Amino acid sequence: MDAAAAALAATSPSYQELRRRVDECGTRIVFVLGLPRGGTTALERFLYERLPFDAQVNEPSLLGPPTGEGRAEATFRRVLAAADEGATILVKEVTNKVLPAMTQLW
Repeated sequence: MDAAAAALAATSPSYQELRRRVDECGTRIVFVLGLPRGGTTALERFLYERLPFDAQVNEPSLLGPPTGEGRAEATFRRVLAAADEGATILVKEVTNKVLPAMTQLW
């Protein structure tokens, strides 16, 4: 993890809570990350319909501010809202909406 990703992780309470749930509570998060118009929606639907996921989060970064730490926190907060302890979650995101440092955290 580079310095930008480490700084983002250190300043995002939602990321820290997600990390805790993954490490301590058995929460599992599966990410579909790809280019726009690259088939990510089709893959997301295929996986969600055929595997036992408890929740699905589609493009969580759409709800945050356009740039900066506020966007990262809003993205992680949206995933956290779906992440019950022990749940298996499918998250789909496209690369033109994800901050570069966030990709390492996923």
